[in-house]
Amino acid sequence: MSSLGFTVAAAVLIFSAFAFSRADAAFDPNSIIADSYMTASGTMSEAQIQSFLEQKGSYLANYYETRHSGIGPNDNIDSYGWRASRTIWQAANWYGINPQVILASLQKEQSLITNPTPASWALDWAMGYGCPDSSACGSYPGFSRQVDMGTWQLWYNMHYANLRDSRVAPYLTGNTISIDNTSVYLGNGATASLYRYTPHFQGNQNFYNICDRWFGFDAPPPPPPPVTVISNLSPADASTTSNNEPIIYAAFSGLSIIAGNTVVNLDGADVSAAAIRTAAYASYRPRAPLGPGAHSVSLTVTNSAGETKTASWSFTVSQVNYAPSDYYWSWYDGVGSSDWVLIANPTSASGSLGFNVSIAGRPMDLSSFSLSGSGCPGSGSCATGQVPTGRTLVTNHSGVRGGPIDAMSLTGGKAVASQRILWGEDSLEEVPATDGAKLSDHYFWTWYDNQSPGYTDWVLVANPNAASIYCEIRVGGQLRSSDVVQPGRSITPTFPGMQGGPVEVQAWTTSSKTAPASVIASQRVLSAGGAAFNEVLGIPAAELSDHYLWTWYDNQSPDSTDWVMVNNQNASAVYYEIKVADMLKDSGVIQAGATITPTFPGLKNGPVKVQAWTDLNKQAPAKVIASQRIVWGPSFEETPGYRADNLKSSYIWTWYDNQSPGSLNWVMVSNPNSVPIYFEARVAGTMRVNGMIQPGANDTHTFPGIQGGPVEVQAWTDYGKQVPMNFMTSQRVLWHGHFNEVAGAPAGG
Repeated sequence: MSSLGFTVAAAVLIFSAFAFSRADAAFDPNSIIADSYMTASGTMSEAQIQSFLEQKGSYLANYYETRHSGIGPNDNIDSYGWRASRTIWQAANWYGINPQVILASLQKEQSLITNPTPASWALDWAMGYGCPDSSACGSYPGFSRQVDMGTWQLWYNMHYANLRDSRVAPYLTGNTISIDNTSVYLGNGATASLYRYTPHFQGNQNFYNICDRWFGFDAPPPPPPPVTVISNLSPADASTTSNNEPIIYAAFSGLSIIAGNTVVNLDGADVSAAAIRTAAYASYRPRAPLGPGAHSVSLTVTNSAGETKTASWSFTVSQVNYAPSDYYWSWYDGVGSSDWVLIANPTSASGSLGFNVSIAGRPMDLSSFSLSGSGCPGSGSCATGQVPTGRTLVTNHSGVRGGPIDAMSLTGGKAVASQRILWGEDSLEEVPATDGAKLSDHYFWTWYDNQSPGYTDWVLVANPNAASIYCEIRVGGQLRSSDVVQPGRSITPTFPGMQGGPVEVQAWTTSSKTAPASVIASQRVLSAGGAAFNEVLGIPAAELSDHYLWTWYDNQSPDSTDWVMVNNQNASAVYYEIKVADMLKDSGVIQAGATITPTFPGLKNGPVKVQAWTDLNKQAPAKVIASQRIVWGPSFEETPGYRADNLKSSYIWTWYDNQSPGSLNWVMVSNPNSVPIYFEARVAGTMRVNGMIQPGANDTHTFPGIQGGPVEVQAWTDYGKQVPMNFMTSQRVLWHGHFNEVAGAPAGG
């Protein structure tokens, strides 16, 4: 374990099988193993690893991964059903680490190589990753995830130690540090890495002795596999693109690239080496428009043996003037679920919009996209990624897993984007995109629950920036996770046994926490033992409010239980009131750091209103965190409150579906004003309903047999539609008895 919470090693070290003795080869605490030994990823093939496990009588010889786990440099590979030897070999090649080092680490941490009947917890924490000495194991349980993340951590420690990068300080090559109250000189990167992973003599002596007895240090290790053929250049060689802020991308067939060493040269000048952390490809996105004309680019990558390969090509940008727009999500899973990205262009827009989509920095093929409605303007055929007015683009990427997701505007203009996820056969979740212009460095949620039976809860943080960021996650005011998030990568920690609130994420450019860094953050919950899925975006700290609204409350329907949750993140107590359909239902005081979770049995109505003040006289508003949590049959849903000061007169969603078998879809419109409003609702450009709503009342509408997008709702003070009027609207869906609700997105941003 390291003194930093985000660098990890074993909370429990297994010493008995390989205790240090004078009979062992000399252990040099200043140079435990050579860098060349640490990085010799070609010492064993997958078959040789399997044979070694069989010779040792290891439980791992016959172990196949039993859970769906996202592993690999972008967490986009499902290891379910993999044999242990495959996981070890693949991790070694992804990160350029000697598989003998991985095998010795598995033995050092949990005796997994020689133990024929290990406990389940030993498999869950096989590499000791996420198990600091100072606290219980937290993130990344499971054999494959442990091997993946533990191997990556060893590479990360060594790489930045040799660069003398502050993110691994004081474990920098050439430094003298204190280990077990003894001064140690860090003679190379491998030594620094091992001490940062396990800052004790005994654990590292044990590791050294295992390596020496099993594999020896006499024979020079073979070099790692070379970086080889280049393919999949984007933009294509000598192509013309209408996007003057393209994703520049090259794929390589080798699997030993050190992403941190990638060099980007654009138009003859070196630029920020902001390539995504990966072992198979490199990508770079300029953060300012390139301008029209010809451009040249090269991406140079380096493998763990110091070999380099350069991809060089040119492309042309046509004249385009636009304000670039990005729409982000923290994660995409086309492996364990069905996952769609939807982009809607409002009917009122001035023209078509063009988009591309990337996942973890890798451009997706949109050639198989679908479009709501029929026909396209002009030539009659829609270009790839083009969204005409009043239409919705739908794209799906089976087999891809990772994050963040970036839907990037090629033509400017504001769209509305969402992610629709079908988990299993019955659980449907819609996740609105986070507008790139509204990213924050500081997010809140009301509650975290990894304690209730059948619940598993993850906090996801994705880094869309060109450089690494440092982030901290707190639950109930207590620090639960701190980590470095690489560019274009996501972290997904979970905290077993934890329940409470608020949940808080903060991010900075460095661990010194001097400069905030904008990130994407969400919370994902599996309930009903993994059968139901929910995701809710974090509330940016700057958007906390004293006054929240929802369209509806339902604690009357047979399958529904509904809580209104209010958390006081302030340093002093606040006074609150909760109203449903303008009737006071609850009021009182919330102490500093506390959460209330009232529920009102038998009540079904709307709108719902939460307000907070610093005093009983209601003179000074107090910002709080508020959400509505609903258990509907087997499903769980959380809907953040909508800020009263952010109500609009026009809203849009990407999709409506009251046609698919098992689907029921309602559009709910609430009037929180003191005067009547007149409204219209359209689906795919066709009027579906209009009417008047009295003050404090709501309308609920469903359109049988209709499927398509976008969905658009507008309101005015009069039937003549002369004066727009702010209001509140949401869409509720029952999919095979599972419930989902998503608030309307303001049209035009």
